[in-house]
Amino acid sequence: MTTTVKLPDPIPMVTSLTQALGKRRSHREFSAKPLSPDLLSTLLWSVAGISSETGLRTVPSAMDCREIVVFVFDQQGVWFYDAPNTSMIQTAEGDKRSETTLGQFFVAKAPVTLLFAADTTPQPWDLQVSRARVSTRHASHRSWVRTAALRRLWP
Repeated sequence: MTTTVKLPDPIPMVTSLTQALGKRRSHREFSAKPLSPDLLSTLLWSVAGISSETGLRTVPSAMDCREIVVFVFDQQGVWFYDAPNTSMIQTAEGDKRSETTLGQFFVAKAPVTLLFAADTTPQPWDLQVSRARVSTRHASHRSWVRTAALRRLWP
């Protein structure tokens, strides 16, 4: 049985991009305190959410491929972010955060880890190759290369 969690609407953001970029810092210590559903929803919406009635995303997508997908790793398991339905679908049970750390074990203490992947499977074959090339240049996160290893986690 597949578990699906409906997320609340994202929290409106009032900080300007300039302010957000000015305050951005890397941290090596994380609280184990879980994210509230509102905050998690806002975080997921900001990295891969739907921003229009036509299905446009909050992140750019070359050729409107919409190939970037997000997995959420938390204590309960691995979740696929279903942006069109503003929900998460559980794809694996159990805490697998430590499998995403690439040797940075302090990351496993964070309440969630996001893994970005490029999904070219729903595309027609003639576009898959060009879209995969675009994805390698387009994705801003290295984690997507682990897609092949995560195929067993796909919903």
